[in-house]
Amino acid sequence: MGLDIIVGKPEKLNGRDLTILKNMIYESFSNTTLRYVRIDEDETEFLEVFKDFIIDTEEEVYDINMLLSEKGYTYEDVDYQDDSYSYRNDDFHCGDFRFVMKDGNILTFNNVSTISIPCKGILYNKIGSQRKGANRDFYADGMWSSKIVVKKDVLIDHWNRYFSGDGNIEQKGSDLQVTETGKIIVSGDVPYGFGVEYNLTAEENRKRFKENIIDVFVEGETFVVYC
Repeated sequence: MGLDIIVGKPEKLNGRDLTILKNMIYESFSNTTLRYVRIDEDETEFLEVFKDFIIDTEEEVYDINMLLSEKGYTYEDVDYQDDSYSYRNDDFHCGDFRFVMKDGNILTFNNVSTISIPCKGILYNKIGSQRKGANRDFYADGMWSSKIVVKKDVLIDHWNRYFSGDGNIEQKGSDLQVTETGKIIVSGDVPYGFGVEYNLTAEENRKRFKENIIDVFVEGETFVVYC
């Protein structure tokens, strides 16, 4: 669990069977750098830069939007998804979902069927990666679900804003405290961030992101995704 930062280099399908490849990736995930990811239609910059690698395909998905609309909600009304419901009783219950809504209501759906939708995807090789290391502003600004990075200047901006540290935060009990070298105002609604996940100085954290991500990135040939 937690943030992964990945540098990907697209790879063409070249007539191979996508279903077979996806099954191979799933079965050998830890032993291969090859990955497949679905690309949302609003990733217009990514789709243009890597248009020669994009795969038009279909995927089976759960129509969560329809389920919510039948209850008078949209996905914007969801506060969070209770993942523990899907993984209850030491077993994964495929097609079972529970959502806690912003108005306090709880919606539960069981045995949800899938629908087939047209979509775009891409094969890529993972050539660089890093676990966590972002500061609290990264999470507060919603960067975990931000657009795929395809430009070097955008990546440098993220480095300076989100991966250069804001002081060393220590966790004491259930409260987060700022050390004398820090300058973060800790708020309970953003419980993640640099200093909690790794015991690194701000400079060490900055250097780590540069070596793992920036030094591997080549504009026009690679991309960076936060997942």
